Amino acid sequence: MPLKSNATADEKTSPFYLKNEELCREWENYITEKNGQLKGVYNASSFHIEGRIETTNTWSIEVKKATFSSGNLLLSSKYQNLQEILTLSTKISNTTSGNFRICKSIFKRKSQKHPLYKKVNDLFIADLDSGELYEIVFKKQQLTFTYHHCNERFDIVNKIINLDLNSEA
Repeated sequence: MPLKSNATADEKTSPFYLKNEELCREWENYITEKNGQLKGVYNASSFHIEGRIETTNTWSIEVKKATFSSGNLLLSSKYQNLQEILTLSTKISNTTSGNFRICKSIFKRKSQKHPLYKKVNDLFIADLDSGELYEIVFKKQQLTFTYHHCNERFDIVNKIINLDLNSEA
């Protein structure tokens, strides 16, 4: 199902709407080129895209952007907030790994010895250190990557969906 605009007529001339529309079309092209399925809506202040891509694993992709404000347009823009989240998740049922969560931390702790943990930690440590990658969670056989402010980074998505996770049982 293609992406749909839920913008008002006044919003459609906004530069913010045009930028969101362009990015949504890029996501639509990216997912359909990979024979995936998607649905979503967009307007001048936000968009929400959900997609599914089949590689060696089935990946669910969720891309969200929302701009929040204090509601009063006369106030300073310091009261506005921007949320951008890119989430990729897949089911991994052939592993003996326990649940884990990897995130940027100022504390050093012992890492798990399981190959799945070591593989994702080693491959994505630079993204964690840069602050782009918020967390990696493996819980109930579901592996989830959450990025903040990376909605235009298709290279990250390619890196994740092309991982060979089935060999790490």
